[in-house]
Amino acid sequence: MRSPDELLLKSRKLMEMVKHLGIDTAQVTAVSRRRRRVSLEKNDYQIGSSSDYSEIKLVIHKDFQLGSALTNDLSSDGLRDVASRAVALASTAPRDEKLAFSLPGEIVDLPLASADIAALGSEELLKITRSVFEPVFADREISVDSGSIDVNHVSYCIINTNGVSVSTEVTYLSSMLMGMGVHDGQVTSFDYDWFGSRDLANFPLETRRMMDELTANLKSTFNPRKGESYKGMIILRPEVVNQMLMQVVEFHSHGNALKDNASRWADKLGETVASPRFTVRDDPHNLDYIQAASFDTAGTPTRAHTLIEKGVLKFFMESVDSASRRGTGTTGHENGLVVTRLAGESGDVADLAAQAGRPILSMRRFAGNLNTVTGDFSGVAKNSHMLNDGEAIPLVETMVAGNVFDLLNNIVAVGEARNHRGLMETGPFLVDGVSVSVGG
Repeated sequence: MRSPDELLLKSRKLMEMVKHLGIDTAQVTAVSRRRRRVSLEKNDYQIGSSSDYSEIKLVIHKDFQLGSALTNDLSSDGLRDVASRAVALASTAPRDEKLAFSLPGEIVDLPLASADIAALGSEELLKITRSVFEPVFADREISVDSGSIDVNHVSYCIINTNGVSVSTEVTYLSSMLMGMGVHDGQVTSFDYDWFGSRDLANFPLETRRMMDELTANLKSTFNPRKGESYKGMIILRPEVVNQMLMQVVEFHSHGNALKDNASRWADKLGETVASPRFTVRDDPHNLDYIQAASFDTAGTPTRAHTLIEKGVLKFFMESVDSASRRGTGTTGHENGLVVTRLAGESGDVADLAAQAGRPILSMRRFAGNLNTVTGDFSGVAKNSHMLNDGEAIPLVETMVAGNVFDLLNNIVAVGEARNHRGLMETGPFLVDGVSVSVGG
């Protein structure tokens, strides 16, 4: 595991080699990762799995021609080789006068690394793993297919010939569980969940909560029944909000789609694109979420932004490439939103179901096709329920189809927004306009 300072030294050494080759426009990105894991397979522990690697990537612009190369050999010979390969590749690339790198900007220093997490030893990691997994192992109605507790430690730096020189160190813990319910000869569909946090003290409790919710959901799908076919309202649980709604929202509000004339919202800035109940914010410096970052993967500083406010499109995200080609400025969104926070209202899934006034599908997982350009989707609602008069009826796999743009404009209600697994903030959504089909 290399420190950010070590990576910066290696990156500067590579940059000097590049300059000696006559290249005056270049960017170096270096990363070092260490992961320690206790994994579980077939209800047994696999102790001591770990990975530790470093790599460095060089991108050059030579006479408006792009060349790049990557290596995990950070010796002098390895750096000379990666420089030679990048130059050779650039010599055969087409000319592109819009090639660009990020520019320097003010970076907010965030405390993203914890010495306690970085120093977490194998014995303590195993102790944490046993404490959270033993109740699952003891549950005869749950069969664990796989699971893990990981300690993640990352160092990262970016330098370029525009004067960018940024580095960071990040630590966080993550947990994952995948399994199925078993009862009286019944076997449910697989389900899974994941949690990440940089809070060592609360990590075991929050992981236990995640696993309790997963096992409860698996057990709730015993004795599934056929629902009913209808077109109307359904509930999107947080997993599906992220999987369906946000994929389409991010695609159409990013400069990468705009530069390719693929965004439906290209001329909608300042106009209504969704229900007044829909507000999306990017909060990249919020330390409650593991994606929090001072700068994006191009080295551009991150800032808080409101993407959509009460249904009105307020902002377009830009990468370095999209900004160069569109003549705008970079926004710190090389790969989209950093920390997504969706505004919520009040209540939970049961409260939203009560507003529907009829039996309604509550969808936990979606498996199928989603066209991010058109918004059309069709597939199977998995591990889901029909909610009726306070009762949650487990369903056999049920087909759903619709269009995400229609859903965004037909949000009936939003539940209370909460930190969902350390990844984003959202509540469940009650939306209208979905076709629900029961076969046979």
